[in-house]
Amino acid sequence: MHIVFIAYPDVQNLDITGPWEVFASANRVHPKSYQLTLATLKGGPLETSSGLKLDSEALSQIDEHDVDMVLIPGGWGSLKAARNQDFLHEIKRLASKARRVSSVCSGAFLLAAAGFLHGRRATTHWQSCDMLASQYADIDVDRQSIYVQDGPVWTSAGVTTGIDMALSMVSQDLGADTAMRVARGLVVYHHRPGYQAQFSSLLQAQSISQGPFSDLVDWMMTKLDQPLKVDALAERVAMTPRSFHRKFSEAMGCAPGKFLERLRLDAARRLLGETKLSVKEISGKVGYQGSVGFIQAFERHMGLSPTSYRQLHGMTSVQPD
Repeated sequence: MHIVFIAYPDVQNLDITGPWEVFASANRVHPKSYQLTLATLKGGPLETSSGLKLDSEALSQIDEHDVDMVLIPGGWGSLKAARNQDFLHEIKRLASKARRVSSVCSGAFLLAAAGFLHGRRATTHWQSCDMLASQYADIDVDRQSIYVQDGPVWTSAGVTTGIDMALSMVSQDLGADTAMRVARGLVVYHHRPGYQAQFSSLLQAQSISQGPFSDLVDWMMTKLDQPLKVDALAERVAMTPRSFHRKFSEAMGCAPGKFLERLRLDAARRLLGETKLSVKEISGKVGYQGSVGFIQAFERHMGLSPTSYRQLHGMTSVQPD
């Protein structure tokens, strides 16, 4: 399969090198499965947003009939590139013949500008979802998933999620065992499911740290082992429960109960990775009455069990659950 990475100045280098390494690693398991090409409008040296320079071929030199997949990375230069009609022409020329079209992060804006996301479900980096939805009303923007497949078109949320997307592609192309071997070699999740939330609730809270609930969230983080009912939260910020529920939901993008669940699970994830506490002990520390409910919530949010998460990211010597 010939995969063409279509890039531009000020691209995010990890959006290229992350998926590239996945496909290159798959070639070490199944030789010659993927042919990888980095291409730009004019070819030659490409300077990424970090200053790293990569060599590229000219898009005009690539035969569209020889392209199986197009991948467009994101980066600071994506919006400018999306206004370049010559660049969009080359994307359309190559992607229209490809059996799979994909983007990482803000590369979705280029796919949208080229017409490949019309009427489809797609995602991009959480900071850019609102912009994508406002600029392209015909796109069903998924603000939660780390990557989305809608037919032959794949989009991912950004940076490391391009790795997750590429692993899923390898699993489809070469089988789950090959994807597992690649993931183990790269020390990443074997298959982090696309529906998993793309960023932590604490990160979301920090991103709006100047908002009216920043102090409340900080306080909640120190009280996760307690019930934290809506009435008590509302009282702490001097609001009625009804007003608090409405204003909190508007500010944080979800209801207080859902946000609290995410905070609990984010904390649990850190404890699984950084301590030797058992799953039962962790469930109590983050506010669950029993380990069964905690395990079910963790699997629903993370896409894998607490034990599996610990095996990938935790300490090796743990107490039995």
